[in-house]
Amino acid sequence: KVRQEEQEGGPTLESLLLPLLASLRTRVQATSMVLFCQATTLPIHYFLSSPILARLFILDSHPPPSSTSGRGYESSLLGSILQRSCLPSLDTGDWEFFSSPSGQPASSHGATEARIWAGLESVHAAAHGILRQLFRVSDEVKHLTLLWLGNCLSSPQSLAYLLC
Repeated sequence: KVRQEEQEGGPTLESLLLPLLASLRTRVQATSMVLFCQATTLPIHYFLSSPILARLFILDSHPPPSSTSGRGYESSLLGSILQRSCLPSLDTGDWEFFSSPSGQPASSHGATEARIWAGLESVHAAAHGILRQLFRVSDEVKHLTLLWLGNCLSSPQSLAYLLC
C-alpha cells in the first residue's frame, strides 16, 4: 500500500521508516551492555522478517560515503550492537564497570566480572540472531550484509580493532 501511495506522490517507505530506525539506534546505544536483552532487539527482528524492511535496515547501517573512518560503521544500528564491549570506546574514556578497583574487595570484582560476562553473552546472542536473520531473509540482503561487514573490517579505525 505504501509503494502504491509512493507512486501517487505520497510519502516514501524510507521517509516513514528511517526515523523509526534512528529511534531504535538511539535506544540501542543508550542501553547498557549489562541490561542488553532480547526485548532490546525485538523491534529489529521485526524489520528483519521482511526482505524489503531488512534491505532498508542494512542500507541504513551503511555510513555515508563522506565517512572515511570506521566510526561511521560503529555509529550505525548494526554497528552499535557489534561494537559492544566492556572496554571504554576511547583510550581516555571512563571505565564503566571498575571505577576504583584497588579500593574494592575481591568479592565485588568477582560479582562485577560475572555481570560483564552475562552482559557480553546477551549481546553476542543478539548479534548472532540479527546476523543470522540478515543472511537468511534474501540473497540481496545477504550480499549487502557481507558488503557491510567487508567494508567495515577494511575501513581504518573500525570494529576490526576489537578482533585484535
